[in-house]
Amino acid sequence: MGSRMTFYCFAGVLTLGAAIDVAAYAQAPAKSDTRPLDPTVKTTRAKVDPAYPPRVGEAYYPKDSKRRGEQGICIINVTIDARGTVTGVTLTSSTGYSSLDKACLRALSPGRMIPATENGKPIASSKDLTIHWLLEPSK
Repeated sequence: MGSRMTFYCFAGVLTLGAAIDVAAYAQAPAKSDTRPLDPTVKTTRAKVDPAYPPRVGEAYYPKDSKRRGEQGICIINVTIDARGTVTGVTLTSSTGYSSLDKACLRALSPGRMIPATENGKPIASSKDLTIHWLLEPSK
């Protein structure tokens, strides 16, 4: 089971942290799924666990990337086991900058999520996450 989620990570003079509402993302419906849906099977998709938020935002923006003005968008694929433990993170689309790509991989590894379920039983799944690393212009 796969799905997609997007995070916006800002860093700059006017930003106090990540532009992310973890509670909203935990409830957001997934945009894609890799398996056909069986109407007799009740499923939920893996979600961000507000108790274990992703490591994104100003505090996690690589200092060398800030200094060089690097910004970018990456897509990572996160594998989650039935207990909610993140068991793997792979980069599927690069920002074009090594430091930001490493920060993308560290955003959820190690980590925990709320696992997907099938008929109320937790199951292993994967999820694509898009992370935007953006610098706010100085004023």
